[in-house]
Amino acid sequence: MTSIRRKLLVLLLPAVLLVVVAAEAVTYVATRNEVDNIIDAQLTQAATVLLNLSGHELLEHEQLHADDTTTDVPSLLDVLHHTYEQVIAFQVWLGGGTKHLVMRSDRSPTVALSDRSYGFRDSLIDGQAWRVYALSNTDQGIRVLVAINKQSIGELRDRIARQTLVPAVTALPVLGLLIWLAVSRAIRPLQLITDDVRRRRPDDLAPLNSAVTPEEVRPLVEALNALLQRVEQAFDNERRFTSDAAHELRTPLAGLKLQAQLALQTIDEATRRMALQRVILGADRATHLVQQLLTMARLNPETALSTATRVDLVKVAAQVLSEADREAHARQIELTLEAPVGVTVTGDPDAVGILVSNLVRNAIEYTPPGGKVGVAVMADGGGAVLCVEDSGPGIAVDEHDKIFKRFYRRPGTGGAGCGLGLSIVKRIADLHAATISLGKSTYGGLRVEVHFSGLTNPG
Repeated sequence: MTSIRRKLLVLLLPAVLLVVVAAEAVTYVATRNEVDNIIDAQLTQAATVLLNLSGHELLEHEQLHADDTTTDVPSLLDVLHHTYEQVIAFQVWLGGGTKHLVMRSDRSPTVALSDRSYGFRDSLIDGQAWRVYALSNTDQGIRVLVAINKQSIGELRDRIARQTLVPAVTALPVLGLLIWLAVSRAIRPLQLITDDVRRRRPDDLAPLNSAVTPEEVRPLVEALNALLQRVEQAFDNERRFTSDAAHELRTPLAGLKLQAQLALQTIDEATRRMALQRVILGADRATHLVQQLLTMARLNPETALSTATRVDLVKVAAQVLSEADREAHARQIELTLEAPVGVTVTGDPDAVGILVSNLVRNAIEYTPPGGKVGVAVMADGGGAVLCVEDSGPGIAVDEHDKIFKRFYRRPGTGGAGCGLGLSIVKRIADLHAATISLGKSTYGGLRVEVHFSGLTNPG
């Protein structure tokens, strides 16, 4: 299981560490350059001071003690003990070039630190590396060489680098803790939503509170609320469907029981036979109702078609008419089919067959003997139209919306229907993104058109 806290910590800490390392590298390079500049400035300043102070005295010393040995004096900075102070070695030469070394610090070698008269130079003397600055007074023949051991420069750099690195390294655990706390606080609304869902009863489908959720999480909460709303609507539909189905089944079952009791109680053979025939008719009606209920239950408009394929609408219509021909012939109803060849729609073959079958059987049911039922399939641009019309009594305009409701039957109509046929047709049409329109047929009865938009492939 993936943890958002752990994942963010794993992602953010290496990123912070990378940034810290990069910042420390930049700081180290900048510090190194700055230390070099400071050391060079210090050498320049020390050389200038020595040259100015020693000019007159050293000339007198040269004249009076030309053959004396070199004088050793303490470094000008030996008396300072600051953390970052660097001990400077110096030499003072008279007579131009390296003729006479008249003064040097106790840390300075006896050989010339540099052969230059002006400027900086890196020298290696007796295995020691020096950073040397030379400054001369040509009029007086004085040359001052001021130097610092490069090892001490490196130690200074390392000391400064350590002092900048230690706080950064120490801050990493603190940053990790702060990131953990910040992420925990940021995802607190998710935890609240989780607790809300966990405490709910199975029948509690009220919307989740999206007011306290972060902007990034709000679309998820709103999507969940929309899902909960659809689930609640589906549950309401199923509850109403179950209630209506129970009500509709109660009547034929009560009739079956009544006719069976009558058959048991009567001694008249004709009455018994009539009661048993009514039992058979009631059983057929109940069977038809159960079949319609099962068909209705497995057709869910909220669910995408799982077996969508190319369906030849003309072949489906021809097969349905062939199956209904016996019933139509018994009632002396003429069936006709008008269709081109190979008009197909994308959908579920069984569902499309049920749609056509219910429309045709509904037309036959309400068409009087000797009437007509016509079926037509037409390619309509990028779509297809299935048309079923009859010569029955038709439907008033104010009833057009009612006939698609479950168990609705028009008052004063006969037939053995259960009021689910057109409701099933509507649900299948919704599954296929098709629309249904009602009108008056050319035979004087009802005309039903199902428009499959953008799903056809006329051939």
